[in-house]
Amino acid sequence: MGLWSGKVAEQAEKYPRPQETGNKEDVRFLSLTNAKSQGIKVEAVDKTFSASALNYSVSDLANEAHECNLVPRKEVILSLDCAVLGLGNSSCGPGVLKKYAIEKKEHVLHIRITDM
Repeated sequence: MGLWSGKVAEQAEKYPRPQETGNKEDVRFLSLTNAKSQGIKVEAVDKTFSASALNYSVSDLANEAHECNLVPRKEVILSLDCAVLGLGNSSCGPGVLKKYAIEKKEHVLHIRITDM
């Protein structure tokens, strides 16, 4: 458990081939603010959630073959998820470990979003 802070531009890992990045797990709350400390706060209501805040959309990352070709957006793309599947790949090795798998069922995310 901890409390972290950083700029949105610092959240994307520079992989040779762009891919989803910057995800945080077991999030209880997050705040996104500008230089004047204005922004939003997102809080978990019952269960923690997964989140990322990037200057790239999922499509931006999926459609570029090389990191050097990515162009950061001016917007912040905030992604909130009930859960994110762990790493693993059955095409060239085993799938994800059971403890990182996501149960196949309907997932519901309860959050509170407030102005700051």
